[in-house]
Amino acid sequence: MGDGRRGPHKGDIATRPMLIRLWDTVLRVLEHDLPAVLFLAVGLGVFADAIGRYAFNHPLAGMAEVVMVAFVWAVFLAAAGETRRDEHVAIDVLTVRLPPRARAITQVVAYLITLVTLTSLLWLSIDYLMNTRFTSLTYTGLSRSYVYLALPTTLALMVGHVSALIVEPLKGAYTGVYAPVDRAALTSLSISDLV
Repeated sequence: MGDGRRGPHKGDIATRPMLIRLWDTVLRVLEHDLPAVLFLAVGLGVFADAIGRYAFNHPLAGMAEVVMVAFVWAVFLAAAGETRRDEHVAIDVLTVRLPPRARAITQVVAYLITLVTLTSLLWLSIDYLMNTRFTSLTYTGLSRSYVYLALPTTLALMVGHVSALIVEPLKGAYTGVYAPVDRAALTSLSISDLV
């Protein structure tokens, strides 16, 4: 800030933590809070449709499509959040017994395979989205793009998250010092935490 300009500018160290906190908040809302709200909407939508169908013999027109769109977005946004927190299921019976450098290299290889897979799926999902953008849902008339846009959006988020996650094991593969943080243990709650 000593260059005479007012306010923060690119590269200003003082702005980085605030921007990182803002980005973390955006991701938390997008990948944690929004899926929770969408899952609630799915449950309420199914309940309302069931009441309409069986109690009043008149199902809510288009509710199944709205529920489908909400469910697809909820699942994929939650999956992106799980990727960011590195909480997907992993079988590590053998890798936990490896020395730090070998464990880091194994993790780098796993992340690289994941990145190749996610990038391939991202490319295919964009192609699929472009091919189906002019079709619409039957009852609501909404474009199917609203459904299929969930794939490239969340796959791009996952690619970014895995790209960030690979940094730590890359450092460990280079230095030989690698002790990954058990993120699931840090975020899980037990009954004693609630009492």
